[in-house]
Amino acid sequence: MDMQLPDFMSYRDRFSNNGFIEKISRIAKRAGIKLVYVAVLLYVLHKIWGEVSDDVKEKAKSKLSIWFDEDELKETSNIFDEDPTSGPI
Repeated sequence: MDMQLPDFMSYRDRFSNNGFIEKISRIAKRAGIKLVYVAVLLYVLHKIWGEVSDDVKEKAKSKLSIWFDEDELKETSNIFDEDPTSGPI
C-alpha cells in the first residue's frame, strides 16, 4: 500500500507561530483534564476489573490495535496486577 503524504508546505500561509501555540495550549489543557479525570476513574475500574467480561476486554484491545503496535498492546495484559487498595481512591 503506497501512502502519499499531503504537501504540508502548501498550508504554511494558513498558520502562525502564535496561533499554533494557542491551539496546542487549548488542546493540551482539554486533553490534560480529561486524562487526569480518566486516570482517577481507572482506580475505580481497578476495583471492578474482575467483573468486566473477556469479550469486552478483547473488543477494547481490538480498538487499541488501530493506534498501537503489538509490543505496546502487551502492556494491557497486566494492567491491574498491582494491589487495588494501593490506589488513591
